[in-house]
Amino acid sequence: MRHVNSRRWGLAGWLIAAATGCGKPAAPVDEGAAAAAVAPATQASAATRWHAATEAGDVALLDVPAVVRLPATSAALVAIPARAQVMGLLVRVGDEVRAGQVLAEVRLPELVVAAAQLRSAEERIGAHKRWAAELRELRRDGLAKSAEVFEAEARLADLQAERMLAEAAIRAAGLQGGDASALASGQPWPVKAQRQGQVVGIEVVLGQLVENGAPLLRLQSAGEVRIEVRALQALPAQAQLEFVAQDGRVLELAADPTAVSTDPADGAWLGWYGLRQPQLLAQGLRGRVRLKRLAGGAVQVPARALIHAEGAGTTQASVIVRTPAGVRLQKVEVVALAGPMAIVRGIEVGSVVAAEADRVALPDAAAGPSASAGTGPAATPATTPAPATAAAER
Repeated sequence: MRHVNSRRWGLAGWLIAAATGCGKPAAPVDEGAAAAAVAPATQASAATRWHAATEAGDVALLDVPAVVRLPATSAALVAIPARAQVMGLLVRVGDEVRAGQVLAEVRLPELVVAAAQLRSAEERIGAHKRWAAELRELRRDGLAKSAEVFEAEARLADLQAERMLAEAAIRAAGLQGGDASALASGQPWPVKAQRQGQVVGIEVVLGQLVENGAPLLRLQSAGEVRIEVRALQALPAQAQLEFVAQDGRVLELAADPTAVSTDPADGAWLGWYGLRQPQLLAQGLRGRVRLKRLAGGAVQVPARALIHAEGAGTTQASVIVRTPAGVRLQKVEVVALAGPMAIVRGIEVGSVVAAEADRVALPDAAAGPSASAGTGPAATPATTPAPATAAAER
């Protein structure tokens, strides 16, 4: 057994010696060659892409939700403050109507009674006035008692009160006392539009009996339409914007909002824009507001191309621009951000910028001129791997 174990240990030692070069010292490693072999892979992983700035109007970069808001005076209800029976409907939904146009015909039972009471009271008042005048003459001659005169005058006062109540009932329905004759005849009463507009709803059917103040129709006029826009930040000034409604209509908006505010619930920016051309839109119609074009030479670049200086705010940044002479920092104004893209001013269409600024380290020679250009020493890329400099210069 001892002899077998020694043979095994001898074989194991021979294998170890063969694996380690029989105990010979290892050849020295060329560190420069190793670094040269590793550098290309490191540079390739740190190299940035370069992007040519394009005109901001090339794509609809800005796309935010919006809704139509109408003034309170643009909508109107056609109603009668009296019980009525619908006898005829002379318009349909979608019809354009003018002020004074007859929209419907109704019968007004209570007002017919009031009109009859008014006519009767007026006739009896005339007779009682003559009777009271004759009694006063007879009393002066001693042929009538004072009580008879007082009774006639009291009855005349009752008739005058009855007439006033009947007139009040007619006026409460929006009619005049002179309309009593037409009402008393029992003919259907015409319901007229008080303003110009469009019929957007009919709330009744033929023969229906409606209560006091129940709406018959709904009208909408072309008032001052405002488009309420909700965004994370203020929309660019002097921009060409368009409202794309859910019904497919595309309408141009004014360049600047008529009013702005901030939603206290979530801090969203709210802006109200007018239409360039008056349009009849429904209250609450939803859609999207898109950016068509920006004034002032705005261009679009990748959002990761921006380098924000500390304390400069979200509207001031810099980009790394590549030119035939090398790379440099260029100060830009951030107009808007939309996902992976940004709209900026300060560079021209076609300027080549680093698509990922945090992957480029500028040499001192490239960073120096940027300070004189107004970028400031704080406008430097964030964490940047050193091997990216060679890739940026290429």
